[in-house]
Amino acid sequence: MIGTTIIDLEDRYFTMEWQSLNDKPIEYRQIYHNSTSMSQGVVKCWCEINSLSLKPDDVKVWDITEKPPEEFEVRICVFNAIEIPMMDWEGTSDVYFRGFFDSKEEV
Repeated sequence: MIGTTIIDLEDRYFTMEWQSLNDKPIEYRQIYHNSTSMSQGVVKCWCEINSLSLKPDDVKVWDITEKPPEEFEVRICVFNAIEIPMMDWEGTSDVYFRGFFDSKEEV
């Protein structure tokens, strides 16, 4: 077991703001193990409370399967650079670029 988190359902159910939302907000919950006070990670989730009178066929089913990975290529063209110190004995520098993409963001 990695850890646990506690969700207070009464706190949500009796809050008018939470009840008025059609789509429940995404929560990021810290998970803890009883051997340490340090967080062991984060669980991304949402909490729904359905009435017992609701038929199982009437409950919305969410597709939570992972999207397949996509291949793409990124090209960087640098036409000019300033204030880069010359570090090699040849009077040049081996400059590199790093880029980060948030693949979780919907485009």
